[in-house]
Amino acid sequence: MAQAYRYVVDYEEDVRKAFEKLRRRVFESGKFFGAEFSPESPEKAVELTKPVGTRSILDIVSISDRPQYCYAAAFTPDEMRRFFGTDRPTLPAVQQCEKVWDAIDRGSARYVVVYEGDTPRSIVFLGYSFD
Repeated sequence: MAQAYRYVVDYEEDVRKAFEKLRRRVFESGKFFGAEFSPESPEKAVELTKPVGTRSILDIVSISDRPQYCYAAAFTPDEMRRFFGTDRPTLPAVQQCEKVWDAIDRGSARYVVVYEGDTPRSIVFLGYSFD
């Protein structure tokens, strides 16, 4: 059964940098399935936990411009308005939205920049582990 995960990181204009920092943080924390194997890298952790994966952001290899397996992609403007009622959602709006999970495929992730007023504050990564 796939497991949902959500991470909130500080906003960075370069989403790839924020994503890489998040992966490093999760790996170093050991808060992922397979940490007990003491893998030496996120890639090794994924390899050691096949076919289920780490059940974390470590299963996501990079950022993509479209939703796809093993990648994180931004929600489209239409999805943002449908799920959050705006293209500048607040953190509580994202955290409280249950319908958003229907737009995320197993083994992939999506992300959204959240705002306080007109200022971007955080990036939320939401994903599902593999089945």
